[in-house]
Amino acid sequence: MSKTRKRTSPKRSPAKAPVKRGDILTTITGIILALPRLTRISIAGLFALAVTLDIVVAFYLVDSDFISTMPIAFIPVVLGIVLGLAMYVLGWMTMVGTIGTVMSPNRLLLWYLGGGFLATLVALYWFLQTFAAINTPI
Repeated sequence: MSKTRKRTSPKRSPAKAPVKRGDILTTITGIILALPRLTRISIAGLFALAVTLDIVVAFYLVDSDFISTMPIAFIPVVLGIVLGLAMYVLGWMTMVGTIGTVMSPNRLLLWYLGGGFLATLVALYWFLQTFAAINTPI
C-alpha cells in the first residue's frame, strides 16, 4: 500500500467585515456604561467641574474688568454654576441613571463624552498655562 499525501491548499483567513461606525459607537459607550456606578458618577462630576471652570475663565479672558466690577461680578460665577450643574444632570441622565435602570448605549452619551472630554482638555490647558506663567522668572 502506498501512502499518498493529500494536497491541501493554504488556509485563507476569513475576510474581515468592514468596521461599521455604529459598532465603534456602541463599543465606546458600552465600555463607559460597563464601568462601576461610582466611576460614572465621578466622570460626570469631573466634566461638570471642567465646564464650570471653563465658563468662568472664558469670562475672565474676554474682559477681566467685568469680573472685578461689583454689581455684576456674580454673573460669570452663576452662569458657570448653572452650566456645570446642567452638565452634571445630563451626565447623570445619560451615563448613571437611577438604581436599577439599565442604561443602553446611545448617540447622546457619545456626544456627552466628547463634550466633557473637550471641556476637561481646555480646563487642563488653562491650568497648565497658568502654572507656567506663575513659574516664569521675572
